[in-house]
Amino acid sequence: MAQTTLDQRMLGVGTALTDHTITASDVITFNDTDGSNKRDTLQGVLDLAAGGAWEYVDSTNITAVSNIAWTDMASGYDYLYEVTNCDIATDSEGIYFQLGIAGPTYRTSGYHIMICGLRGPSSASSTTAASYTDKGNVLHTGEGTQSDEHLFFAEIILLDPANASTKTTVYSHNMYKNYQAYACADFSAGLYDNAAEAHTSVKIYPGSGNFDSGGTIRRYRRTRS
Repeated sequence: MAQTTLDQRMLGVGTALTDHTITASDVITFNDTDGSNKRDTLQGVLDLAAGGAWEYVDSTNITAVSNIAWTDMASGYDYLYEVTNCDIATDSEGIYFQLGIAGPTYRTSGYHIMICGLRGPSSASSTTAASYTDKGNVLHTGEGTQSDEHLFFAEIILLDPANASTKTTVYSHNMYKNYQAYACADFSAGLYDNAAEAHTSVKIYPGSGNFDSGGTIRRYRRTRS
């Protein structure tokens, strides 16, 4: 029987192959331009092909807890957090998100924020949100507990938060119904201005009390190059 070459064995020639649903952590072997055999994960190939497009990371179901946190953001990526169908248990409270360094240790001061709001058919407002510098960046300025009040959709974008050389910049927007059942929206932008540091963690939480159960937070990221 003829002996199979290394390339044939890599391709499964002469061996029995089994069905397998490939995952991002699976290893792919390839022949480099220098003629050597190398390997990479499927995630590495996807990152290369994405070229700066948003890729799905994971999702979290919202339960009756005081905060939801992630501690694994990596340098070289922007991150997007998408919140859908979210309610909170305490009347007239806002929803905020704080940045944190490894540990995690969350930053409870030093945020500079601008908020613009559209309330119903004719009302608009804006503020520099000085009162929020200890709470963190603002996702939603206030939600009640009446049956018509509901946060339908919100997004948070963080620009390369885990880069230790830059001050983390954020932007968020949302759509919800207020107690009058008017369609409303908030837009906020800001940064953590105390220092340039690697924010590998983020925490989303109501100003007091818990979330109500229901709703989902999905995470996406994109490469910076």
